[in-house]
Amino acid sequence: MFLKTFLLTFLILTLTANGFGQTTQLKAAFCPTTVPSLGTNIRCDGVAGAEGYRFEIWNQAQDDSLKTYDSYANNRGNRLRFSWVGGGVIEYSTTYAIRVSWYDLDTDTWSVPGAFCEVTTPSNPFTQLAAAFCGAEIATESTNILCNQVTGAVQYRFEVSIGGVFLENVDKTTYKLRLSNLTSPGHPQHCTQYDIRVASRTTPTGAWSAFGASCFVTFKVPTTVISPVYCGTTINYLQQDTIHANALGVADGYRFRIESGGTIIEDTVANPSAYNGITFRKFPGVQYGQTYNVSVKIRSNGCWGEFGTSCAISTVLQPETELRPANCGATNLIPANNLYGNSIIYAQEYEYRINGGVLSNEIYNTSTSFAGIPTSPRFRLAWLDNSSLVSYGTTYSIEARVKVGGVYGAWGPACNVSLQGTPVTELKPAFCGISLSSMGTNLYCNTVSLSQGYKFEVRTVGEDLVGEYDGMAAGTSSKFRMNWVPGVAYNTTYRVRAAWNDGTSWSSYGSFCEVTTPVSAIIISSDDELEEETFALKSIETPFDFQTYPNPFKASFRMNLNEFNRTNTDLIDLVIFDMQGRIMEHNVFSFEELSTKQFGQNYNPGTYIIRLNNSGKLFQQRVIKIN
Repeated sequence: MFLKTFLLTFLILTLTANGFGQTTQLKAAFCPTTVPSLGTNIRCDGVAGAEGYRFEIWNQAQDDSLKTYDSYANNRGNRLRFSWVGGGVIEYSTTYAIRVSWYDLDTDTWSVPGAFCEVTTPSNPFTQLAAAFCGAEIATESTNILCNQVTGAVQYRFEVSIGGVFLENVDKTTYKLRLSNLTSPGHPQHCTQYDIRVASRTTPTGAWSAFGASCFVTFKVPTTVISPVYCGTTINYLQQDTIHANALGVADGYRFRIESGGTIIEDTVANPSAYNGITFRKFPGVQYGQTYNVSVKIRSNGCWGEFGTSCAISTVLQPETELRPANCGATNLIPANNLYGNSIIYAQEYEYRINGGVLSNEIYNTSTSFAGIPTSPRFRLAWLDNSSLVSYGTTYSIEARVKVGGVYGAWGPACNVSLQGTPVTELKPAFCGISLSSMGTNLYCNTVSLSQGYKFEVRTVGEDLVGEYDGMAAGTSSKFRMNWVPGVAYNTTYRVRAAWNDGTSWSSYGSFCEVTTPVSAIIISSDDELEEETFALKSIETPFDFQTYPNPFKASFRMNLNEFNRTNTDLIDLVIFDMQGRIMEHNVFSFEELSTKQFGQNYNPGTYIIRLNNSGKLFQQRVIKIN
């Protein structure tokens, strides 16, 4: 016990002898004081032989130690700055109690702290976007938008508005904002001006400073370029060859331009869309044999951006053409089918060279041949001068070339097209299965391309031959009447079929159709030269069984079945034909359904034949649609 007391007494005497009873505190100039900034030096009284100083920072009530700053460890002498203390502790507009102790290296001990002095931090400073970003265009969502840094700040609040309407606050632990930080739906938007104010705070839960001055930034519409796969290429088809820009998902429109020799031409697309392609025909005045610098810009959010970097694309000196892909390799065609070459801008005329069958280098020229439209790339094998030599079941090789500027280009690649096997013909559907009201009713078969004439064969239901009618010899085309075959009787059902002639031989007969002759002779007109369609219509009408109204009609018509003689079933099979034999309607209705239904809404103006079949009993009527 005596030894412990002795040692303690010795230690106290030693410390006193070494001056350790001396304390220090903030200099009088800083006790108390309000510093102008967090970076202001706050000094304490120096102590001879001191190696360093320790600043204890307490709350103003001196009941909570907030932070200790050791200037010895940081080689800062007898100075303290609030900015050295570290984030999250010091707040603006706040008074702190600070006391100081000093360090003796020889004894490796700290003195007792001196008296407290009060130091008040300045008011929270204003901040705003850095000058370089006020009014700036922001190129990308990830571009950093900087504000002026605030000493000691641990958070920044970016208040974002559009046109004076608050959008959202974005809180960051750095002084950098990116437009990608916006979380409001639909943002960021290109071509939008965002007004931004900034506040800061120095502790995670402290008060925010007031907002500084507002600055705006604009989210710039991005640029794009022509896809590199087109750069350096040469275009033949100014009307079909499409060039594309690199697509941008934010684009709602693309605008292209071409430049050559100082002449700039923008495209003439009236309503640009999100489609990123264009053909050269959209540039008025584009020429062959030129190299153009092509560039593109986009529209986003209703605003156009700037044109991107251009690239060179050339046009051919003299264009070539060939059959369109839809025609090249086509099979099962007939000579009357349209065939098309690829369209060429500024074309004066087209030529086609055909080989196959007995044809050798047969030429069709659009300016001198059947169609008579020089600039149209359409032709048919049936239009050839030697069309009689075209034969079914044959494959033809077809080349095309085009005249531009008075000069023909080279023949394009050959394409094969194949005609179907030899076709057959038969009565049109409108005349198949009908009951005639007159032997003079005109019946028509389906026409065949390249046909020089038709013949008709009439047989009984039991397949006995009644007779043939050679329409080729009579020059009556595809028309036939039952009274043109001797031996046809009234009130009898016959089987009729047709064949066609290619100028050298007859085809096989097509399918039979049953035709029933009238019960007795009915004279409709004494004029056997009555116009064909009118004669046919008059001869197939069956008055009084049903009526159509209104007739003629403009919009639609109904059927009045009050006088319709029903058989043992109410089901009625309805077929409506146009005068070319095309079926316009075919359905089965009950008596009540048919009486209430409207027809003809989508018909073109013209004459139509209505046929009702009630358990094998046929009734026919005509109806006319007018404009």
